[in-house]
Amino acid sequence: MANQSTDTPVSSRSSKNAPAVAPSQLFFSQVANCAKEKRFREIPTPSNFVAQYAREEQRSPPQPVVEDPSRHWIHVPENGRYFVGRQGILEKIKISFVQVATGQRSFALWAGKGFGKTQIARKIVSENTHHSPYILWCQAENKTRIMETFEQYAISRKLVDNRGGDSPDKNFETAARGFLDWFRTLHYWPYGRSGSVLITTHDSSFGRSNLAGDGARLNMLETPDAIKMVLFQLSPESRNTHANAANLDEEEARKLVSPLQNFPLAIHACLGAINEAEGGVTIAESFQDLCSSSGARKAILGVEKDYGK
Repeated sequence: MANQSTDTPVSSRSSKNAPAVAPSQLFFSQVANCAKEKRFREIPTPSNFVAQYAREEQRSPPQPVVEDPSRHWIHVPENGRYFVGRQGILEKIKISFVQVATGQRSFALWAGKGFGKTQIARKIVSENTHHSPYILWCQAENKTRIMETFEQYAISRKLVDNRGGDSPDKNFETAARGFLDWFRTLHYWPYGRSGSVLITTHDSSFGRSNLAGDGARLNMLETPDAIKMVLFQLSPESRNTHANAANLDEEEARKLVSPLQNFPLAIHACLGAINEAEGGVTIAESFQDLCSSSGARKAILGVEKDYGK
């Protein structure tokens, strides 16, 4: 993906009725059904960005895992300290993953750069660390990146030998090779019941089709959440530059986020500049300085091109 990810049940079984997609949009599902042994049914393969796999093929919420689940994770970043808002989309994703009675549980979250798709994916992961036995975070800008993550995962789980020797388990190797052959030749999204896949993507085609089964366009932050983002992220040093440091002025924060259209990346960029400003300036003073030239303002507000692609 130009960062892409997914959170829904996907299997390695093929389906002639599945919608056609471009090879670049084809994602890993599971090798689970390629092997008969129970241990293989519990081994997930990478999806796109975030893949969560339930131990059993069931629709009810998974039960907590007794053993340390962290040993099943790979490349999962920490949840952001200053995550705010987005309760509506978080709830929509959770409902899609848990309450879907039939079909695949996958969800595509799409928007332009800087809308907070990755942060939402991190939040979903952080809220599932105690009852998801397998969580895989996979970069999928292209096939090579997907393959690299798959290889790293296989090595970390001791499914292959990183010294170039034979696979410790030939059965798994055979199943995996068959799956990769399928990945190279078929142009549809596989359907299945096991696990969940969350895709984050810039590709708006996910909003015009049912490629991922379910999904939503990520909009700007709500104004109260954008204001909260400002108040949460300003460093103590920056807060001390205000006369009312104990109760930071929400109206000043509103003056900052309103011209930025509540765009998360632009707000984050401005807050970084405010925190690094010398001489003790207020939010309003920093914002005026940031937008003093038309070029700087255009760069901050130039989101329509990415958002509408």
